[in-house]
Amino acid sequence: MIGYQFQITSRTGQSVTINDFTTDPSNLIALQDYPVFDVDIKNSEMDKEGQHGIWDFASFYGKRVLTFSGLIIGQDEAHVETLKRQLLQVTALPAQPDTANDGLVLVKWTDANGDAWQIYAKLERAIRFDRQIKQKQRLAFVMSLKCPDPLIESQTEQTHSGTRGWQTGSLKLASKLPAKFNLIYKNPITITNNGNAQAHTIIRLYGEAGGITNPAIKNVTTGKTFQVNTTLTDDTKYVEINSKTGIVKDQAGTDVSGLVDGASEYILLQVGSNELVYLSSESSGAQSPVNTWTFPAAAFSINHRDAIV
Repeated sequence: MIGYQFQITSRTGQSVTINDFTTDPSNLIALQDYPVFDVDIKNSEMDKEGQHGIWDFASFYGKRVLTFSGLIIGQDEAHVETLKRQLLQVTALPAQPDTANDGLVLVKWTDANGDAWQIYAKLERAIRFDRQIKQKQRLAFVMSLKCPDPLIESQTEQTHSGTRGWQTGSLKLASKLPAKFNLIYKNPITITNNGNAQAHTIIRLYGEAGGITNPAIKNVTTGKTFQVNTTLTDDTKYVEINSKTGIVKDQAGTDVSGLVDGASEYILLQVGSNELVYLSSESSGAQSPVNTWTFPAAAFSINHRDAIV
């Protein structure tokens, strides 16, 4: 057997395990080739006319394709057929895809370092089966799954929380060598992405008594801000921002993407430390705690998974 033990689970909760040689060594699905986790690279370039080289523009990762090649092994032909049907059932595409079942399966494994990873994928092509003549206890297969998001995420979802912050103004000193003190944000939290790629976030910004206008989350480290132009009247009201799906909704599950400020950018966590702060219209100017001496009570939470390419 080659590679780690992979568990594949459908949206309906059905699962199958590859390389499970402990539960039933006589009946299992085993890899013969090391699994391939290819990632497409999307390049944008133009030839330089009349000279060497090219004009090279931004490159991006495309889809990831997982290829599993191995054997279904059984103590008899019936057991082989049972495992084959199980593999087909778990990976089957729904007749009518919807939000509850879009055909994606969750592929999970633990690497040699003990780190647990996962990625969502679905069939890229029908699973191919083959067997040699008179061979009833073994069935070869090749399965290709495509991943819309190429990033592999930790199975451990980390949750961070804090309280709405505010800013104190910058100060520029007049001198022959001018000096400027940058904005200082109060109540920031620091989140560390221990992967090797930017990590997605799910962010909830809550209101408080008296109301919060234009709630926004800012990644001070990257300078990116995401703002929703609405009012959260109390601490039961919130907006949730999912950078992976692009969905922005309120506490009732209503899509409020139409209220997103035009200058907003989804908040991703760069590799290493990230300083984030919850801001609003009450975080600066006349309504700032610097002037009112009324300090924020509104909470926020950020969920993320470390990500690798």
